[in-house]
Amino acid sequence: MTKIRERRSYSERRNNMIGDFKCGVIAVDPEESEGGLYEIVHLALFTKPPIKEELDGLREELRTDPEFGVGEAADRLMMIYVPDGMLEALVKAKDIEWDDEEN
Repeated sequence: MTKIRERRSYSERRNNMIGDFKCGVIAVDPEESEGGLYEIVHLALFTKPPIKEELDGLREELRTDPEFGVGEAADRLMMIYVPDGMLEALVKAKDIEWDDEEN
């Protein structure tokens, strides 16, 4: 019962996730691709385009926080800017396997 409630809560939050966010950054590992497609390691949302220090902080958090499971691979991640027009489509994409336990 709790698991269903968590998933429903997550789905509702995902559908309302955009809010004031105007852009995002996806982190992909260039060494982990299949058929030229990259797996999204992380999506970070921002209310304004991030500055270098924010991206450096994001990389450091991905490297050091065990919940992300990225570790030293964070050093090779590509950070790709996602503009507002694509952000909502990306967040609501049905074929993305979002972690139901997080966010």
